[in-house]
Amino acid sequence: MELPLRDRLEKTRTNLRHKLDEQADALKHRRAELQARGDELRHRAEVRVDAGRGRVLLAEARVLEAAADALATARETLGERAGFVEKGEKALRDALVELRAGHESTLPIAGYEALGVKQVLPALAGVSEAGLRTVRAWEVRHKNRVTVLREIDKRLS
Repeated sequence: MELPLRDRLEKTRTNLRHKLDEQADALKHRRAELQARGDELRHRAEVRVDAGRGRVLLAEARVLEAAADALATARETLGERAGFVEKGEKALRDALVELRAGHESTLPIAGYEALGVKQVLPALAGVSEAGLRTVRAWEVRHKNRVTVLREIDKRLS
């Protein structure tokens, strides 16, 4: 009678090991699923934060533009006495260039970061002087392509 009992105990141990292995595999699979979901959520959050940052920068740019326009109007009204206003207007415009150069969504050329030199050069044609200065500042900070910088400098001079 002892032999069948040993066999039964061994069979029970084998079944328990098998079930434990199955549960461990299931837990590993679930862990991998949760990690993938966490990575996806993290990526989506990063994209949304970046988009929000771009919107904030656009709002800041609009405020700076409005202030610069107000100073331009004041300069026209004050005439010869407006030397100090011109300095403020230039400082605001320079701050606007730096602000816009900080994020791709504020650049005057859509999708600029993904463009190659051969695509950037013709896109510069319709860009304002302030826009060219913005693109130049962004280019210096990020890609520093000599051909693009030379073309921008040529257009600015």
